[in-house]
Amino acid sequence: MNDVVVIGGGVSGLAIAHDLMVNGHDVTLLERQVQIGGNARSLQQDGFLMELGPTTMNAALPGMSERLDELNLNTGRLPLGPRVKKRYLADQGRLSGISTNPAGFLLSNYLTLGGRARMMAELLVPRRKDGAEESVADFVSRRFGREFAERVFEPMAAGIFMADSQQLSVQGAFPRLAGLEARHGSIIRAVLAAKRGSEPGRQLFSWPGGIATLPLRLAALLGARVRSGVTVTGLKRRGAGFEVTTNKGTLTPDNIVLAVQPHVAAMLLEDIDPDAATAAADIPAPPVATCFFAYRRTQVAHPLDGLGFLSTRSGGIISGAQFPSTMFAGRAPDGFVSISAYLGGARRAVLEATPERLPGLYLTGNYLSGVSLSSCLEQAKSVAGRLKTDRKSSLNQHNPPLSGIPVGIQSAG
Repeated sequence: MNDVVVIGGGVSGLAIAHDLMVNGHDVTLLERQVQIGGNARSLQQDGFLMELGPTTMNAALPGMSERLDELNLNTGRLPLGPRVKKRYLADQGRLSGISTNPAGFLLSNYLTLGGRARMMAELLVPRRKDGAEESVADFVSRRFGREFAERVFEPMAAGIFMADSQQLSVQGAFPRLAGLEARHGSIIRAVLAAKRGSEPGRQLFSWPGGIATLPLRLAALLGARVRSGVTVTGLKRRGAGFEVTTNKGTLTPDNIVLAVQPHVAAMLLEDIDPDAATAAADIPAPPVATCFFAYRRTQVAHPLDGLGFLSTRSGGIISGAQFPSTMFAGRAPDGFVSISAYLGGARRAVLEATPERLPGLYLTGNYLSGVSLSSCLEQAKSVAGRLKTDRKSSLNQHNPPLSGIPVGIQSAG
């Protein structure tokens, strides 16, 4: 009998399986696809490197350096290219470049004079003290004004989360932003107090082989514990544990971690936790397409001196684009440039209570509390640590394991 079965071989599943292994669990990971990594895949062709999903990691997150040391991935890191000097926003068919320095929006004509004055008035806005959940749009409007919310953060929500800023929780989508208000009272004051070069945008990195380096390393460390090409067709409660039916046999673990997309989680939970299944089925997962373009440098007049651009609501079907050949070295052959465009897209507590109703079952995934790969690593350690604590409690009490509140982790972005 396996101690833990992790279902789903994206970065979320691989990261938590690795941490469970380190914590001494007998863990098996099941992945339906032959290739592991989920959306974190890097394709190399004709001298170009194309990312099919996430494109960067964020070194600014607490504990990230230590985490990468554990995986032996700190050496060989590829920093953001020196030609990234601006952020671009597309509105009414026009690209506006804003400097990446903290005063960029104040010095740019992208916002009206009134919009910039209201933005600076954020220094005088008192912090919210009631702790109530707030949407991204409401939070940014309250602190920086409606124009900044609609012309800056709405494109960010569409480009990063493929979602409406009115529907996104600021605590879930931008927890560091909410944390800055709680700790400093003012976002601008916190940014000005930070050291130059420490802003999140300058802390982005990848590897020469692309983002796929991360899942491939995790899979290599897990070794034979990873079983790809295995489709889970059903879950049942079996005594204090579970029965996992697959196309290649049956497993009977004590604990299960679901690290799959919401529609898959809904199907698997239907017979053992109908409430969670309904909640998962209600989570929208709009399709997103990535289109990769390659040009000779002489064919593109634009300097491509930024990460890419994000589009306001008037930007049409393209929610944003990135300039990979500017972001990182080795993404295009000499004399060529590359552009990745993103099309499509449109992002709950019942799921978080699943382990209380069904001890031993944990849920994790980008639809719960974060979309970055960095968050995957950070949150996987929390889930694994909680599961370890639950097992110790179980052994001490000689009872079936008591599971704790699951911590959701990420994907694409």
